[in-house]
Amino acid sequence: RKPLVVADAGHNEDGIKAAISQVKSQKYRNLHIVFGMVNDKSPDRILRLLPQDAKYYFTRASVQRAMEPEVLAQNAASYLLRGEIFEDVESAVNAALKNARKDDMIFIGGSIFVVADALAAIEQGNIILDN
Repeated sequence: RKPLVVADAGHNEDGIKAAISQVKSQKYRNLHIVFGMVNDKSPDRILRLLPQDAKYYFTRASVQRAMEPEVLAQNAASYLLRGEIFEDVESAVNAALKNARKDDMIFIGGSIFVVADALAAIEQGNIILDN
C-alpha cells in the first residue's frame, strides 16, 4: 500500500530480529517506526536490534504495563534511535501516516499491545489507511 504499513507482534529478541530482517528486505525510501514496549521487558536487548536510520514514534499502549514513551525514547537515544514521543498509539500512527510519503514504509511494533491498539483504532475508523 502507499505507504506500506506493517504491524508485527514480535516482542522479544527473536521476534524483533525476524521482523526487522523482513523490514530490511522491503523497498522503501524512508522507514517510520511506531514503537512501544511494556515495562517488564529489558529495552536494551531490543533497542540494540533496531535500525538507526528510521524515524521513530515512541508511544505507549493502553495497558497498565506499558513503558512510558519518555523512558523508551531516553533508552533509545543511547542506541542513536531518534524520534518523537506520543502518549497513545493512535496519535503515533496518525503522525507517521502524515509524515510518510507514498514510497515510505511504516512499521508498527515492539509490543503485542501496541499492535492491538493500532488495529483497534483502524477498526474504529480513527486511523485511515490509504490503499
